[in-house]
Amino acid sequence: MLWLALHFPLLPLEALPLRQSPSAVVARGRVQVGDAEAVAAGVCAGQKLSTALGLQPGLSVFERCAAREQQALESLACWAGRFTPTISLVSPDTLLLEIGGCLRLFGGAESIITAVLAGCTEQSYSTRWSVAPTPLGAGWLARMGSSEIHAEQAAMQTALAALPCAIPEVSPQISNLDQLVKIK
Repeated sequence: MLWLALHFPLLPLEALPLRQSPSAVVARGRVQVGDAEAVAAGVCAGQKLSTALGLQPGLSVFERCAAREQQALESLACWAGRFTPTISLVSPDTLLLEIGGCLRLFGGAESIITAVLAGCTEQSYSTRWSVAPTPLGAGWLARMGSSEIHAEQAAMQTALAALPCAIPEVSPQISNLDQLVKIK
């Protein structure tokens, strides 16, 4: 098995139907994520909304909507079904695609990855990715921005060993693979 993990770090923002720059998504009075223009002005995750508005007075602010993010992730999963029949959602912002069985069909892992990333870009989603022999390893590496193929167990373990001990924002669900929701 070979898993392609797609992590969407800006999903709360990119799932919004209409937004103008600069913009940010907030929850409980704290910034969750901001677009490039907001970040350039000094707005960052974890900041109080009042601080963000002080840094960027024209900031468009949107309340975080988990249902909208879930809908966007499900839509991405349905779209990704063209690449593999085995897709799992890891809420709130990651997809796992088992691509090992489809390598010959698409001409190798690089071809599948290129096509998937091009499709994500066409749909205006920012993506971090990684490929590994286990879904958990691929997910962690993608979350940290690996952008590499670790096809062998040893290569994956070496890459995982280089990660910091505290992987930020790892969903509790990603550590319990029994809770993964199969789409196809």
